[in-house]
Amino acid sequence: ADVLSLRCLAKMGRPRTVLVHGTGGTGKTALIRRAVGGAWSDTTSPTIGLDENAGRLSFSLADEALIDDLRAVMPPDGLTLALWEIGGSRGGHLRQLPRGQTLDGLIICYSVLDRASFHKAATILMK
Repeated sequence: ADVLSLRCLAKMGRPRTVLVHGTGGTGKTALIRRAVGGAWSDTTSPTIGLDENAGRLSFSLADEALIDDLRAVMPPDGLTLALWEIGGSRGGHLRQLPRGQTLDGLIICYSVLDRASFHKAATILMK
């Protein structure tokens, strides 16, 4: 993530919602599990629909691994990201978000081994 995006997220103060979206089998669940400190798994079940409890990341000024650019804009009480996932293998779509829900970030996943996966991911924002 670039510093400008992190700066915007950090200034908001409340938990931020970041959606992980993409085509099926691109590692969305594995990415989230790894990010929240979970063990790596070689197998996962496909995510069906919207998972609003996929993961949560919290950062505080006391985190030694925090990059200086983010530390400079971090609110004194820290930053929390709520990670949501929409399953890709069964037609997951942004319309599955609760009405009125605001997203603060979007991570789009695709397979570098599958050109069609990239093209499908590129259309996510156009729907």
